[in-house]
Amino acid sequence: MAAWAKDVNAASDGTLNVKIFAGPVLGTFSNIYDRTLKGVTDISFGITGPVGGQFRRTILTGLPFESKNSKESSLALWRVMANGTVAMEYKDVKPLGLFHFPHAGFNTKTPVQSVGDLKNMKLAVSSKLQADLVVALGGSPVSMAPPAVYQSLNRGVISGVMFPWTGTGTFKSYEVAKNHFEAPLGSPSAFVLMNKKSYDGLPAKARQAIDKYSGEVFTRKLGAVADGYGSFQPQ
Repeated sequence: MAAWAKDVNAASDGTLNVKIFAGPVLGTFSNIYDRTLKGVTDISFGITGPVGGQFRRTILTGLPFESKNSKESSLALWRVMANGTVAMEYKDVKPLGLFHFPHAGFNTKTPVQSVGDLKNMKLAVSSKLQADLVVALGGSPVSMAPPAVYQSLNRGVISGVMFPWTGTGTFKSYEVAKNHFEAPLGSPSAFVLMNKKSYDGLPAKARQAIDKYSGEVFTRKLGAVADGYGSFQPQ
């Protein structure tokens, strides 16, 4: 995001200044889409799972076993939006980039060596797709935004979480869930969106700068960065 903002600002010839607010300053995973829609924030990053009901078609692009890496699946996601297949889910905003994180696996407090070990285990999930998978494997899904996972694990509210390596590292779940079962169990999708009125109200030079560095160009970079976390290993 920082590199994108730097490129866009430079290309705008002083007509635009993108400022980044890290963390839940302008919104949470659950409300950031709504805040972007209402113009509370002009541009947002978020994950599709916690945005209830909005991205029902989009989350299907992250089904288990369907992709080998984030860069390829991210590009596929952008193209099914661009060709109209899931475009209706983005009609009220301007998509700047769409991408997938690496596949999610199980991070648990006790070892998981077979499917049977998941029976009745309470596992945090961030989408309906993950919840359905956990139920199918005998576990009990608990809908939870990623920032709440660490404390819930620490307090024993949940036994584990479905996280890609990006989440495991970012939210430090590995400190309390020290067992990791890695498998291609679905790649969570994410977005970078812009409020339509904010975009339309910009000078032409600013809009050109945003368009130049967004779309497939931005999507490819986001996917490549996500793939870089595939080598993360808890210490």
